[in-house]
Amino acid sequence: MDYRNSHIPEGINTAPGHKPLTEAAWLLVGAVVVVILVTVALTAVTGWLAKLVPFSQEKHLAARFAPVAPVTNSSLAAYLDTLKQRLARQMEMPEGMDITLHYVDDETVNAFATLGGHVVLFRGLLEKMPDENTLAMVLAHEMAHIKHRDPIVALGRGTVLASVLASIFGRTPAPLDATAMLTLLNYNRRMELAADAAAARALYGLYGHLSGSQWLFQLFEAMQHGKKAAWEAFFQTHPLNAQRLQQLRALADRNHWPLSGKVTPLPPELHDWL
Repeated sequence: MDYRNSHIPEGINTAPGHKPLTEAAWLLVGAVVVVILVTVALTAVTGWLAKLVPFSQEKHLAARFAPVAPVTNSSLAAYLDTLKQRLARQMEMPEGMDITLHYVDDETVNAFATLGGHVVLFRGLLEKMPDENTLAMVLAHEMAHIKHRDPIVALGRGTVLASVLASIFGRTPAPLDATAMLTLLNYNRRMELAADAAAARALYGLYGHLSGSQWLFQLFEAMQHGKKAAWEAFFQTHPLNAQRLQQLRALADRNHWPLSGKVTPLPPELHDWL
């Protein structure tokens, strides 16, 4: 019997229209989508769970990350502490949720709230304060972050994101130090707007009007040397200043709060204290 090997046609194991690169691309897209959905779900659950952590435990955790020493000038410390206590009463801060103020002798125009009730104020920002009302808005905003438990939520979500990235790129996250902790504490736009609203309520309760609240965002706007396009807000953790001003004005209109009134001057000695 004469036997011959028959010719095997090309593509016998490939379905018509099979495109390996296209399928690989779809698999990659699918994997990315799954990772994104899992990450979003994990960060949402982590944020919810973080608020259940007792504040006393948050303070214990924060002891590892104290960024700077508390305010050392006794006169400045006394003034800021008095203002802080007045705001705390207006904001009905929970019992045991005490605020520790810190001062950084640096020209940076900034302030931030971090774990355990710590609020950090920079000399550059304090030097630009035109009156006590504006300073009260700054303090109340940062105190609102602490009341809302934003630092612990942000840390939890940031840690989840860092862990996901580490698992993808094969690197184990280094133990958190103060720098890493502050990097993770990015408050989203919803948190910032909620803190603005709480600060505005405290400001009205303290002074009977919202003078100082708008000036703060106008200052930030001037420092940015021009307005940002609306689409740029999507890539920012903080809302556009125009959006924050719009919320304040809407809040004032809804509650019949005056946007302006007699402001309280800062102590003349403030610049000597800084």
